[in-house]
Amino acid sequence: SVGLDVGGPIGEGSTVLYRLVAEDADKDGWRDYTFDKSRYLAPSLKWNISKSTSVTLIGEYRHRIGAQDLYLPAPSRNVDLLPARTTRLQEPGDFIKEEGYAATLLLTHELTKDVNLRFSARSVRNHDYTKWYDVVSVLANLTTLQRRARIGDNHRSSDYYDTSVSFPFETGVVKHKLLLGASVGSDELDANRVQFVNGATTGALANPGPGSLNINIYNPVYGLAPTHASLSAGTFQRRVTGSKPIGAFVTDFITMSEQWKATVGLRYAREKQTFTELTSSAALLPSRSQSPSDVYPMAGMLYQPDKTWTFYGSYATSFVPIAPNQQDVAGVFSFEPERGKQFELGAKAELMNGRLYATLALFNIKKINTLAVVTCNVGIAGTCMQPVGAESSRGAEFEMNFRPNKSWQTTMGYAYVDAKVDKSNAAATAPLVGSQLTNAPKQKLNLWTRYDIASGVLSGMGVGFGLTHVSDQAGNLPTSANAKLLRLPAYTVADLVVYYRLKSADFTLKVGNVFDRTYHDSVGSTLADLSVVPGAPRSITASMRLPF
Repeated sequence: SVGLDVGGPIGEGSTVLYRLVAEDADKDGWRDYTFDKSRYLAPSLKWNISKSTSVTLIGEYRHRIGAQDLYLPAPSRNVDLLPARTTRLQEPGDFIKEEGYAATLLLTHELTKDVNLRFSARSVRNHDYTKWYDVVSVLANLTTLQRRARIGDNHRSSDYYDTSVSFPFETGVVKHKLLLGASVGSDELDANRVQFVNGATTGALANPGPGSLNINIYNPVYGLAPTHASLSAGTFQRRVTGSKPIGAFVTDFITMSEQWKATVGLRYAREKQTFTELTSSAALLPSRSQSPSDVYPMAGMLYQPDKTWTFYGSYATSFVPIAPNQQDVAGVFSFEPERGKQFELGAKAELMNGRLYATLALFNIKKINTLAVVTCNVGIAGTCMQPVGAESSRGAEFEMNFRPNKSWQTTMGYAYVDAKVDKSNAAATAPLVGSQLTNAPKQKLNLWTRYDIASGVLSGMGVGFGLTHVSDQAGNLPTSANAKLLRLPAYTVADLVVYYRLKSADFTLKVGNVFDRTYHDSVGSTLADLSVVPGAPRSITASMRLPF
């Protein structure tokens, strides 16, 4: 890949500045028949109209075509039955093509010395077209993957406008900085399922071979499946989902003394949601419209006894409307918005004359009205969801940055998180209670150390070494139909990097996964045990950076 980042004033002493960011990438993946080709261009102009006013205009263009890869199935939810990590069970020519445009306008204006106005507008248009052989299930022989021929043609658009004003005032000896803001926007997704044809589960075509959509997990033979053009459309659908959110907020940053500071805030959100099914080979779902709204607060307190220590506590709430294209097992939208609360206590320290920075945070996050995937009733097409009830994440995070001397620095991070389902509000989800949330390992540890040689014949060279450890994690949630769990084992991965600076040029050589450890990083968000994401094998990457 090649990247470019240039900028500066347009002419000597000009009040207009430019910047151009560009990238062209063309790479093959380490998994079978995977590739990624992309182009990115982002020009921008900033006009400093006066000392108090500036306008920035940013454009973005992105084009990408890559292999569609749904990773690895785990037959019988057994990690020992996973195929080789390089195995890709889509056809070599399966692809996803994306193209998008965006424009952003930023305006800042200082009304007075202490009163600042900010306005932003952003518009995005995106189109993706995908043609691939999707995964459906592992058949009873535990060696055959049922696939489906699928084509998707999706158009997305969004427009958002935000404005805010900040100004200070005082109430006696207490100082305030008030921030007022409002936002309005719109999103639309036009999702056209052009083709949706499942492979056979019984009969001769259930077996991998000529004319079958299915494929052998451990010995895939490509090119035997019928072409998309030779198949019917199957269960095609076109669904348009719209969202028009509006919001307003007020936040007060309070200084009570040099040691004590606080923040309080309130936000109002309302979102008009619409859903329309235009065409379908299955039964049409009814159009629906709703406008969920809520007011949710936040608050925080900070105490700094001296320049070395900072202690804080915070409380925040959240409100997330469920997308109207979601459906329950009967094809009905029956979900309440997801709501959450977060409590956090923490401390920060700057020690040893600034050579050691450390932070510790304790948190408790609770969510209600969360959803989990469930099998749809007969005759209902698409993905169906069911309300879980309540989830919680409790734990602690620790981070440290230590520089023993000018040449040596070390960073370390550790997190312990107990993330699980707390409550069920239906018999179907009762088996979930107490289950560890998917892709939520209880422990994560990362360590990175780097040493730069400051003198001698090796001056300009640096060496870095890192370790990442992740504990075992759940690959799925149990159901009343199948309580068996897929567990992804714990793993530790090491990386090595060598740096060298020659005059103004920077050279980097990185060896990822030095010991070529086989591990599995996570699972897909909806495919669960059909989409286990393998970790990358040992890799060597060389890069060069040249300023001009």
